[in-house]
Amino acid sequence: SSADSGETAQLGLTGQKTAESGTTLSVTPQLSSTTADGSDPVRSGLLRVQLDQPLFRRFGSLVNREGLTRAERSVLTARRDFELRRNDLVVQVVGSHENLVQLQQREEYERQAYERLEKIYRLASARERQGGASRVDRLRAELQLGRAKSSLQTTRQLLESGRRDYSDLLGLAPTTDLVAVAGTRLEIAPPPASVATSVAFSNRLDLAQVLQDLGDAERGIKIAQ
Repeated sequence: SSADSGETAQLGLTGQKTAESGTTLSVTPQLSSTTADGSDPVRSGLLRVQLDQPLFRRFGSLVNREGLTRAERSVLTARRDFELRRNDLVVQVVGSHENLVQLQQREEYERQAYERLEKIYRLASARERQGGASRVDRLRAELQLGRAKSSLQTTRQLLESGRRDYSDLLGLAPTTDLVAVAGTRLEIAPPPASVATSVAFSNRLDLAQVLQDLGDAERGIKIAQ
């Protein structure tokens, strides 16, 4: 600052730290130099230490840590969501594989059935020409053959669609020719109810998220109060 009576220069720096309890400690070293009426400068130093402690609204670690707590909980939520999505993907791959195995087996059974019915239809047609079977027998065989053909075509369409979906899950080209191999039958001895419940409570990510949301809501009520 400058005036007719002289000039004053001040320089200072404040460092401040807030604790989780809400206590704020600030330290301010300050230097000043004053020159009046052409006399020699008068220099002085000041060290200010200030301690603030809120008594009501911002008191306690529950309130002052809320930002950090929310950030930590958000990280946990994101990790659980990632694991759940990865688990869902694994289940989808396994389900698509098993569905593909069933469709392959179904296609094979229906192809064999269609070939048998085709032979029966040809036999009924030949016997009709020879007089050994009636026209109704031939029509009945033709109807069964038509149904088998329609069912086989539907199954082949489902099989092709299932292969495309499976290729997409595995990140392969849609034109990839996949043949799913049936795996061994999974046999698991069910644990006692108490053990199963304990495992569920310690490993179920969706349950952990629900419990976290409940804790966040209860903490929010305390802060509001």
